[in-house]
Amino acid sequence: MEGYAFYFRYDQFFFSFFTKVRTITHDLVVFVFFNLVFWGFNVAGNETFERLAAFGLFANFMVYLTREFHLDQVYASNILNLWSGVTNFFPLIGAFISDAYVGRFRTIAFCSFSTLLVLFSLPLSMFCLHFE
Repeated sequence: MEGYAFYFRYDQFFFSFFTKVRTITHDLVVFVFFNLVFWGFNVAGNETFERLAAFGLFANFMVYLTREFHLDQVYASNILNLWSGVTNFFPLIGAFISDAYVGRFRTIAFCSFSTLLVLFSLPLSMFCLHFE
């Protein structure tokens, strides 16, 4: 009878141990799955809308160059491709300058302030041109 009680405690220990391991593993799987799904949709959605905005900008930019500046389509497409290449390459230069010289927070503050200035100056310039 004594051996039976020992076996019962031994079995109960392993059952309890594997239940805890199974619960921890289940929680870890749920956590990893949630993070993969959340960040996967976040990155995929961000990239999708960024590409959608870029293609819309390309079309509008092409129409603007051909109608307002009266450029040939070949010359306008060359300007568009050059602009696209420069804007896709600038983040690498900015990352190098930020990491090597300036620092992350100063770079974010400077770029946010410059973006704010541009966003305020564009409507102001259009308002001033309206009265000329």
